[in-house]
Amino acid sequence: MDRKRLGAEGAREKLGISMSFNGEDFKNFNIDFTRFDKIIFDRFPVDIPDGRDKADLFDLVQQFKQKAGITGRLFKR
Repeated sequence: MDRKRLGAEGAREKLGISMSFNGEDFKNFNIDFTRFDKIIFDRFPVDIPDGRDKADLFDLVQQFKQKAGITGRLFKR
């Protein structure tokens, strides 16, 4: 099975998602999550930082949690 990422442009074109970002773009996008009544997300996968890419899954999850004001452990193991 060929598993390629769509990228921001592919997500907009192929999936009809109006706002999509690559890692560094998401990090720099200023969004005020306090404007929302609820933030709905799925369980974050366990991942470890690799230090090579600021757009890997670990960094994106950390950026989302920081922007959304989510602190600490969210789920019991």
